[in-house]
Amino acid sequence: MKSLVRLERNGCIIRSISDSDRRAMNITLTTKGEQAAEQVPRSTMVKYMGEGSGIKGVLLAFFIGSAAAGPLYGAFPVAAVFMKKGVKFLNVLIFLGAWSSTKIPMFLFELESLGIKFAITRLLVDIPGIIFMAYLLTKVIPKKEVEEIYKNSKNLE
Repeated sequence: MKSLVRLERNGCIIRSISDSDRRAMNITLTTKGEQAAEQVPRSTMVKYMGEGSGIKGVLLAFFIGSAAAGPLYGAFPVAAVFMKKGVKFLNVLIFLGAWSSTKIPMFLFELESLGIKFAITRLLVDIPGIIFMAYLLTKVIPKKEVEEIYKNSKNLE
């Protein structure tokens, strides 16, 4: 949550309450946020996380998702930027899975409060589970629908 506050304070995002569900929060990248995202060239993102990135793209998606701080709804604007930059759908899904369940701060908390056996076991189950689910989703979701998702990400502000 602190990272979202910092991004908002720096003028990179705007947070607002959803009109359809008052419990939900909308997060939108501002022009300043877009400019910050533009500092990483598309060619670099494609090289490291695009279609031909292989295992390095998977590992990078895991690392970025696991190192991030903040609630899951903060991951979606980042995922949209990833899509705009040409990141492979599998890696976007892995990033979202890692953000939601393998965060480094959460792992450190689990080590302290639940013990090393629990923390390691959870990671050993979560990591292959995230990869399996992401891979399965890439096979189940029709290619046309994935293309539509990427098209919609380009229209986001």
